[in-house]
Order: sequence, then structure tokens, then C-alpha cells
Amino acid sequence: MRARNREIIIAGDFNAKAAAWGSPVTDNRGEHLMDWAAELSLNVINANETPTFERRSSKSFIDITWATDTITRQIQNWKVITGEFRTDHNYIYYEIGRDIKVRKERGLKHILDRAKFTTRLQVAFGNTHVDDPSIFIQSITALNKECTISVPKGGRLMPYW
Repeated sequence: MRARNREIIIAGDFNAKAAAWGSPVTDNRGEHLMDWAAELSLNVINANETPTFERRSSKSFIDITWATDTITRQIQNWKVITGEFRTDHNYIYYEIGRDIKVRKERGLKHILDRAKFTTRLQVAFGNTHVDDPSIFIQSITALNKECTISVPKGGRLMPYW
């Protein structure tokens, strides 16, 4: 991963316990994961306050979020969202923010119809606040569609071989 000079986030149900991400004990899987993460220079993002997994009286911190250094500095508001979900795992929420410097390129104005894009986004989304991941996925799919509609196709034809 580092050889390609990429910044990444890895998140999932690792079924491993370690004090590094909130568990009161460290198991064998946890030790292996900590070694793996150290080799790849990954940082644990978990806030260690709320269990990520709950079933009846069993609670644990087995869902882990990892990130490389640059992304770690950009992750904000990492938290576990508890509630009545159709899974034993709680939702994990975080924001990724960074100061993005927009480069002004000569051709950019001709690529995006900003007014059309803004209008289509307002129609598609309005003032939506999303707590349900399935609604979030639908929203991102809709956003992708609106981007495709708002950016005209290039004039170059692909050669036919």
C-alpha cells in the first residue's frame, strides 16, 4: 500500500479484541491485527467509548477503523451510533474533511454546467439529513447520476480497431 503512495481507510468487522480499540482484553487475533497494522503504518481510529457489537448481554469492540497517517488527520467525529438496527453491530459514523484547494483550470468552466448541477442537486436532495446507511447509498447513487447528467460528454471519439 505504501509503495503505491496511496492513503487508505480500512473498516470492518475484524472479530478481534485489543485494548488499542477499546476491548478490556487482547486476544490472539487482536495481536496479529496490531502487528499487521504496525507493518503497514495504519492507525486505529476507534474512539473506544461505545461497543461496536451488542447482542443481549454481550458487548464488544470488534469493528475497527484503520487509516494511514494523512487520512487519520482528516477523520473527525468518529463515533458509534447505537439504536434498533437489524444487525448486532452498531453503525460507525465519521467525517472526512480536508482543506481542498480548487485549481482553476482553463477548461473546467466548459466541463461543468454549475447552475444545472446545483439545480439538479437541490431537486434531488433538498435539505436531507441521513441516518440510515441505505438512504446514504441511494443518495450517493443519485449524486453520481446528477454528476453524469451535468457533465457533458467529451468530443473525442474512441478509435475503432
